[in-house]
Amino acid sequence: MAGRTRTVRWAAPAIATALLLAACGDDADEASDRTSGMPTAAAIVDPATGPMTTAPEAETGSRTNTALPAVDVVRVARNEKVALRSLAPAGKPMLLWFWAPHCTFCRGEAPDLIAFEQEYGDRITVLGLGAQDDVDQARGFLADTGTEGLEMVWDASGKTWLHYKVTNQPTVLVVDAQGKVSRKWFRDFDADAILRAARLT
Repeated sequence: MAGRTRTVRWAAPAIATALLLAACGDDADEASDRTSGMPTAAAIVDPATGPMTTAPEAETGSRTNTALPAVDVVRVARNEKVALRSLAPAGKPMLLWFWAPHCTFCRGEAPDLIAFEQEYGDRITVLGLGAQDDVDQARGFLADTGTEGLEMVWDASGKTWLHYKVTNQPTVLVVDAQGKVSRKWFRDFDADAILRAARLT
């Protein structure tokens, strides 16, 4: 499969620069179709097509994970807007998995992500950070991959991707218990490497 790069301009007012997002590999025909039907900025920024609930504000203090950027995201399975920081407790390592609905390699890695969370989720917080395409396609991705039970969120603004300088998907990023990024890589989901980076082995 041939790799492909595309440029997406995030239309959030706070972001003045464009983010280059390299999509995962596609067949030539699929690549051509996607180029002609590339989502507009408006499609990316507007995540909801129906009513969306808003979770209560998270408790502040030591329980809030300030290692994460202060960004509101949508919990895809619940269609619920929530502060990203409220989804991960402070003082616990995190696996951040960056994905996009159209990404073939993301779909291929999804079973590994599920298995990892089932085995190690009590020791490391697993968060899937989605962007690109639209939230309806994100819901389809969860249904297709069986990831509805994971904490899969949608960042319409792309701020999390900008914050961690993520330009490709799937990208694995490990944050240790002290809140520091210890390792980041593109593709090749490796449970042992994740545990080592999180200092759990």
